[in-house]
Amino acid sequence: MELKKINQIVDIFTDSTAGIFNALYNLTVSEQVSEMFEWLKEHEALDIDYYVSHSGEKYASRFYIKMLDHNKTIGDIASVVFNRFKNKWEKSYDAMMMEYNPINNYDMVENEKVNYKITYNIDVDNKKHGLGSTTAAPTDEGKSTTTTEGDADDNVRELTRSGNIGVTTSAQLLAGELEVRKNIFIEEVMKDIDSIMCLKIY
Repeated sequence: MELKKINQIVDIFTDSTAGIFNALYNLTVSEQVSEMFEWLKEHEALDIDYYVSHSGEKYASRFYIKMLDHNKTIGDIASVVFNRFKNKWEKSYDAMMMEYNPINNYDMVENEKVNYKITYNIDVDNKKHGLGSTTAAPTDEGKSTTTTEGDADDNVRELTRSGNIGVTTSAQLLAGELEVRKNIFIEEVMKDIDSIMCLKIY
């Protein structure tokens, strides 16, 4: 079998629809898959990155050559790639986009226990006395004498503090964090594609 480099098979500048990311994007649109693949909307840029700077000079795998020899298209190859890595990419993308609040770069909870009890009485004259009150108020007839006390453990005030301590802006945090995550994710996707489309010798 004659060895061919990826760029000998595909010229992404001559045919922008011939790339693997374009084929993956079309596949996700036709199958109406989840939003976990919205990153494929950038398929043109991803194809340029893949074929020009990442894998274009690598040799095509035997699988890739055989598929072409049997008149299979890049769409057929994309189906194999997608079937192999769909679940992995969904989970990785979900982890990448996990909730990140750049405004709150510290978070603290304080619990304060207040040591007092709440008491009211209904006396024999069927009148209710409020907390700290010496004046009784009428209540419905038929009530018995009752004392109700709240426990000190019930009197807990919780304070939550969060915010930006001022070391950097929210825009910087957001841009920096998501850019790092995205680069790592895309690099892993390209390696997964290489494992099917490229020989493991360069």
